[in-house]
Amino acid sequence: MPVAAVPGGLTIYAVFAMDALAAQDPSDCKVVELETDFGRQRENKMGMGAGDLMEVDQAGSDNAGMELDNAEGLKLSASLQYKGKAAISPPAKKTGPWVEKYRPTNLSDVAAHKDIVDTIDRLTSENRLPHLLLYGPPGTGKTSTILAVARKLYGAHFQNMILELNASDDRGIDVVRNQIQDFASMQSISFGAKLNVKLIILDEADAMTKDAQFSLRRIIEKYTKSTRFCLICNYVSKIIPALQSRCTRFRFAPLEPVHVTERLRYVIREEGLTVTEGGVNAVVRLAGGDMRKALNVLQSTQMASPHVTEEAVYQCTGNPMPKDVQAICQWLLNESFTTAYEHIQDMKTNKGLALADIVKELLIFVFEISMPPEVRAQLVEALADVEYRLAFGTSEKLQLGALVSAFTHARVALVAAAQCPVTRALVPHAFAICSFLFSVLLVWIVFKLRKVPFLWLIQVELKLDNPGFAGKLAVVNG
Repeated sequence: MPVAAVPGGLTIYAVFAMDALAAQDPSDCKVVELETDFGRQRENKMGMGAGDLMEVDQAGSDNAGMELDNAEGLKLSASLQYKGKAAISPPAKKTGPWVEKYRPTNLSDVAAHKDIVDTIDRLTSENRLPHLLLYGPPGTGKTSTILAVARKLYGAHFQNMILELNASDDRGIDVVRNQIQDFASMQSISFGAKLNVKLIILDEADAMTKDAQFSLRRIIEKYTKSTRFCLICNYVSKIIPALQSRCTRFRFAPLEPVHVTERLRYVIREEGLTVTEGGVNAVVRLAGGDMRKALNVLQSTQMASPHVTEEAVYQCTGNPMPKDVQAICQWLLNESFTTAYEHIQDMKTNKGLALADIVKELLIFVFEISMPPEVRAQLVEALADVEYRLAFGTSEKLQLGALVSAFTHARVALVAAAQCPVTRALVPHAFAICSFLFSVLLVWIVFKLRKVPFLWLIQVELKLDNPGFAGKLAVVNG
């Protein structure tokens, strides 16, 4: 008989459950209280005889799980508690990163890209799965999709039938010649799988060297009958054309906000979180179509704050809040260079903001407000230069000065355009104006030279308004 080891002075509350308990028959449930005090045992007589008393030894364990192997199939689950505590402990929730906890296990659970999922599902069901090339931004479901395909093909034994490598770590030609070729050349054991071929998954394949990609090209051709390859990458342009032509390509675009929101609400219900509507919108906005990032932001915010609100999300991630971005834009467009620089620098220091995050938010602002196209192009170019230099580790103070300077010059152009509304209206239609004047000149020359024997009646309609310019020239035979 198994022995449960408990410290002295503790009480074991045990529940004996028979198979009939599933039918909710309370007569088949027996509750026993056993107390140990350095070898002393006591029975609370509730449906048990003295001969059924268990022996409990002294030891240093906190939990006991015992199973009685008898004809009735009784099972005992014991939980150690101090006197006066709850008898049965609730089952512990599965812990770990939510990215893995809520990863889709089958194709129907994939949040988006239904057209791609349906196509792959149909090919899998018809045993016509080709070599695959899945590409797109991070967090769009590429790896989850192919793992769901593997589970559908191989069932519980899919780990024996697939080889999953991260090409960013194993990126050399030796990996292709050794690990990949050895696995592809092994005899296939299907374990009752739907498709009697093995599957090799190369994640982040765009990090592989050119030599490794050229070597992989020949292996794909050689072992096509027994192995399928799935290449996963972010930038398809870094995959050589020879590999691309051997695979069926599927592009995974960033997820739509509605799909990210739907999945987040499911996680919130499962975890029992307190999340405001602004908090959900903030997570979706910061994720930018990346489901992995959305789950990581939600989990980190939940660990830092009991209530997931918009402010808590931005504070946890270190991104500027919308009201902060509005204040920065106000300073850049209305204050002097020195004042704007000092205000933004103080905000960065007090709130721990990164200039790269501010640049990303300002880019969105530049495309949202109304301004002449040439001014917008000037600002976008300046923001791109600042972001490029920040990526190489230059001084943030110096790049902040360049940022304020770019908006100062743009403000001068905006003021000049606002002071001359007629010029602002005519400049976009300069070609139409020149064409109209050229037509008038041509008719005047013909009339002067009198090359035709009839009278010309020139009728001109000129229309100038704020939205645009329209000119019309009609020549009527008199």
